[in-house]
Amino acid sequence: MVFFMFILLIIALIIIIIKNIQIENFYKNEKPPFNKQNYIKNDNIIINYIRKDFLTYNEKIFYKKLLFLEELGYKIFPQINLSTLIQKISNQKYQNELYRNIDFGVFDSDLKIILLIELNDQTHNSWQRKDRDLKVKKICEDANIPLLTFYTKYPNHDDYVKNRILNVIQNNQ
Repeated sequence: MVFFMFILLIIALIIIIIKNIQIENFYKNEKPPFNKQNYIKNDNIIINYIRKDFLTYNEKIFYKKLLFLEELGYKIFPQINLSTLIQKISNQKYQNELYRNIDFGVFDSDLKIILLIELNDQTHNSWQRKDRDLKVKKICEDANIPLLTFYTKYPNHDDYVKNRILNVIQNNQ
């Protein structure tokens, strides 16, 4: 009888240990509803949104290289959404591909789009971003809007940027 009770006790302990391990693993693998980088806890209030910079460091530097265009009468707008410039005429129900931002738009004094500019950094090396970039390029081609791409891995000297942009503007007038 003692042996039988001892076996039952061992089985009960094993079951408890297994259940504890399962519960521990469940909580380890469960994703929290937010991650520490995306919230601030202040007086027990969780804030899910925080302000961020409008432009990245590289975009700010590149924006300054574009300021020569203002002297020529053009307007420069950062973070242009394709849906504000392009309308899909077939299957208007699905326009998700137009909800993509382009780094810079160059407009004339009447705010007519002249040129779109993408500044690609290392984040554009993933296959998802490459696929997105190809779609954006095709959309711009179809809409007859020139799209220039610059890469942050190159120095992009002022004269180089200026000459590429002016060449596209002159060839599209």
